[in-house]
Amino acid sequence: VPARLHTQAKAETYTAEGYNSLLRHSLARLKRKTKCYSKSQDMLECSVKLFMAYWNNGKTILF
Repeated sequence: VPARLHTQAKAETYTAEGYNSLLRHSLARLKRKTKCYSKSQDMLECSVKLFMAYWNNGKTILF
């Protein structure tokens, strides 16, 4: 990212960490110490998209 476009603020960090926490809490495959994991990148992407669609009542705002 070019230096002029790179900004770092607590508001953006707080939002990103909130989404990370929500995903880790809800999806076992994103937890740190678990036996549940995705064998392929496609399945991981599909499960995250499916969860976000469910969480946003069918509205896909992040993907």
